[in-house]
Amino acid sequence: AEEEAAEGFALRLPVEVDASETMALEIALSKAAAEGQMPSFGHPGARAGYTVQHLASRVAHVADLLHLGHCTSLGAPRWLSTALIRLFLQTPNLRAASLGGGPGFDFLALVMTASYLSGGGDNGAAVDVAVYDYEHGWR
Repeated sequence: AEEEAAEGFALRLPVEVDASETMALEIALSKAAAEGQMPSFGHPGARAGYTVQHLASRVAHVADLLHLGHCTSLGAPRWLSTALIRLFLQTPNLRAASLGGGPGFDFLALVMTASYLSGGGDNGAAVDVAVYDYEHGWR
């Protein structure tokens, strides 16, 4: 089901996924972890492929950090989880900055968390995220 959702998502991207460029980017990212030199995200088809490949896991990781008891299971104090829930439920307009946010995974995670905590209704917080990334192609 996740692959089907990713395929449907890819069909609505403004740029077609380039599988070979995406693979080259993934290899360069692995090398970057060892060598410390960031690869280029300059190829639009590689960015599209990166987005499709990492959308579900990146959004889930961020949402997990924000969601209910996960904060405490990661060793954070219980008050942090309570404060985050309160923030989502009592703040009509949430504003955040995402550093190195690429295709907006953090924005989607915040919107999904706000929707979940509000019961999926229209009474959830409005979310405004400024995404900052060195790669001009993500703009």
